[in-house]
Amino acid sequence: MPSLVTLLDGLAAAVLTVLAITDLRSRKLPREWMFLLIALTLLRTMAAGGLAGLAIALASGAIAAGPIWALRLALPPGDPRWRLGGGDLRLAFALGIWLGALPALFILAVGSALAGLFGLAAASLGRGLDRSQPLGTWCIAVLAAGWLMTWL
Repeated sequence: MPSLVTLLDGLAAAVLTVLAITDLRSRKLPREWMFLLIALTLLRTMAAGGLAGLAIALASGAIAAGPIWALRLALPPGDPRWRLGGGDLRLAFALGIWLGALPALFILAVGSALAGLFGLAAASLGRGLDRSQPLGTWCIAVLAAGWLMTWL
């Protein structure tokens, strides 16, 4: 019988799959699904380490979300350079709770780089491809690739 942590990991993976598909289609990470993901990661933290690890997990989530929050503060609302939404901020927070600050920041960095490279490639091809890329989808893809590599 799988443990509670394994069950919560599986549920979070299912939610992440829904989020990736939704973000790819609509460029939005729905608030309801993001709060469900955050709740699952908090429950997983408590199931794995009790209340003792909860403060560390919340701090890790805040650290992981910090760069996106800083960008939100640096650019005025409505600035055309601003493409990150509240869903991206909540995704970074959830990844920080779930994985810790450093792995979450790594996923955000690699996901941002891949989104940027794909956007540049789409712009250079000029075939009507959308240059703006959904950060959430790329970050979830990086996370999935990491999971797959641990199974090899």
